[in-house]
Amino acid sequence: KIKWLNAVLASEARIYELIKEELIEQKDKYGDARRTEIEEMVALSERDFVEEKEVILYFTQRDYVKRLPADIFKRQRRGGKGIAVIEKKEDDKVVNFIRASTRERLIIFTEYGKAYQVKTYEILPSSRHAKGRPLVNIPGLGISIEEREKFVTAIAIPEDVDRGIETNTEEAYLVFATKRGVVKRSALAKLKSIRSTGVVAVRTSKGDSLADVVLIKPSPDSQDRGTGQNGIILSSKNGKAIFFPEDELREMGRYAAGVRGMRLEKGDEIASIEALDLGVSKDKNRAVTLTEKGYGKRTKLDAYRETHRGGKGVISIKTSERNGKVVCIKQVKNTDELMVSTSDGMVTKISVRSIPVQGRNTQGVRIMNVKRGERVVAVDILSATDSTSK
Repeated sequence: KIKWLNAVLASEARIYELIKEELIEQKDKYGDARRTEIEEMVALSERDFVEEKEVILYFTQRDYVKRLPADIFKRQRRGGKGIAVIEKKEDDKVVNFIRASTRERLIIFTEYGKAYQVKTYEILPSSRHAKGRPLVNIPGLGISIEEREKFVTAIAIPEDVDRGIETNTEEAYLVFATKRGVVKRSALAKLKSIRSTGVVAVRTSKGDSLADVVLIKPSPDSQDRGTGQNGIILSSKNGKAIFFPEDELREMGRYAAGVRGMRLEKGDEIASIEALDLGVSKDKNRAVTLTEKGYGKRTKLDAYRETHRGGKGVISIKTSERNGKVVCIKQVKNTDELMVSTSDGMVTKISVRSIPVQGRNTQGVRIMNVKRGERVVAVDILSATDSTSK
């Protein structure tokens, strides 16, 4: 054996021959097909390392924001008081709430049409009884208190939509509505990059201000003028509503003021704007209307005649001393859930099925027990596929 080993070591050719024999032997013994693949390295962003969670963001009158996990809200019976998300001693009021994922980008809109952006995960989580954080202390969010820019609403941009905008493979639109009934459709791509001090998203005229904003994600076969699958419904605080096709709104730039969406009566103003999915079967197509004092109803969308923008609209609900002003109209399906928040920070979540279907010219039923001096300020729809509705 020693003599053979010395002979191998003395010949470089013998060494390589032996290595070759041993490698062939190992190949025959362990030569399975490769189980892993080598791919090109994909560029990762900070967002890719964030754990995806559904959260609820509450915005207050004193410009605070509070982030809560969505799963703390359990379904309740219609007509209840809900649970508190703000301490009464804080002397603050909820003005809106937004449901979002921690991996989504949030665009914040102020009353005079300015837009800011923040990553949802940069808003740190709070407990139900915590005060939250001032908006001015959120990293990268340059909202100036001195300018008194009053918060109106925020839109959470789904991660797939944002990636599509970044790579120019997908289009999406924002539709703005002002209190005086002016509407504007603008490409989301125009707000792809927003500096910390904000940019103008929509220009408002003197005496007017932003009322609401809705995101529209088009279908793959969409055309330049719209998705072809959406309708727009504007609701007024005095109980009127108008329904018209989205393609009546041409795309406009950031500095454009918009066009007339609804002709309002004296003393009335826009409460909300909603994009209607016209692809939903008629037997499941409903709209839920909510008022400030916690009353509401479901109505068949067929009851809202499709017309052209600029009209006066039709009655959507009877407003009265009992009902108060309209807060919003939202499209719903039977399997959805409704989340409602009051100005005092009371929140309830109920099944849409528990809300009766009524005609337009009715007052509705009690959805939430709202105390004197308190009012409903925000509503969101949770679909059956959302993790928050489990």
